[in-house]
Amino acid sequence: MKIIFFALIIITALTIVCYLGYRMKSARRFGESHPEAAKVIIRRIDSSGWINLLRVNGKKPVWNMEAAVQYYYLLPGVNQVRARYFETTDNRPEYSGAGHSTVNEDIQDIELEIERGREYVLSYDMSTKKFILIPQ
Repeated sequence: MKIIFFALIIITALTIVCYLGYRMKSARRFGESHPEAAKVIIRRIDSSGWINLLRVNGKKPVWNMEAAVQYYYLLPGVNQVRARYFETTDNRPEYSGAGHSTVNEDIQDIELEIERGREYVLSYDMSTKKFILIPQ
């Protein structure tokens, strides 16, 4: 029984490593074939808040990671983006685990004006509940 358990852990770990390698290679190819593309870096709000881009111009977005920082490639011009901010809060701090968490999310369709070859940071303003694109 222990051998099966360890085999499943190894298979799962290998699958994750292969998937991430594939994603990074495909993002690198996109960046090389589109040198005009801009990087949109995702800024973590706090330890519980995350931002994802769900769609860019109706397609699945191209993303990558460097030094634990996630970024997306966007082409120059106006991009129609479906962005999601979500956070998890632990309802009972004395316990941990997914069973005691609440997920709050805000999905918005936004337009991002991107200039050729620049870098941007995408953040979320908690007070206005709006996404903010900051040129670097």
